Amino acid sequence: MSDDQSPYEIEVIDVGAVWNDFIRTKCKGELTRFKIHRKNSPEFTIDYWEVVKFDDSLAEALHHKPERTLRYIRSSVQEVVRSLIGKSIETIPEIRIVNLKEREVGVRNIRSSHIGKMISVRGILRTVSDVKPELEVGDVCVQGMSPYSPGRAG
Repeated sequence: MSDDQSPYEIEVIDVGAVWNDFIRTKCKGELTRFKIHRKNSPEFTIDYWEVVKFDDSLAEALHHKPERTLRYIRSSVQEVVRSLIGKSIETIPEIRIVNLKEREVGVRNIRSSHIGKMISVRGILRTVSDVKPELEVGDVCVQGMSPYSPGRAG
């Protein structure tokens, strides 16, 4: 091995092109439905298991970096639909991922390790309320550096 050759090979993958390929080959029914009803249905459904079967690295990216991956998917849907109908679509579709059984977590088992990850939540919704803050701070006293709430003496 000469000095200018590396023992490692680096493969550059165009993620957008891979998603385009996935959408063209695995989402034909959804593409047809979306082309016909795109104004009434700004939603595009993708089956997670189809992603796993197509390319496991895409599924892992969807799990570990969902926001970034969903941007790639939205862009790919727009590009594929534009190539099929000959013009760009007016509404950016919402991407809906279904069959996330592998990533299913019970409501009581959600932990900080799940932050930023795509998971499926299993549970029963009984009531909805606003999140109540543990401590409300109105202002900070400059001299004593202690929090106080307006209206309280102190």
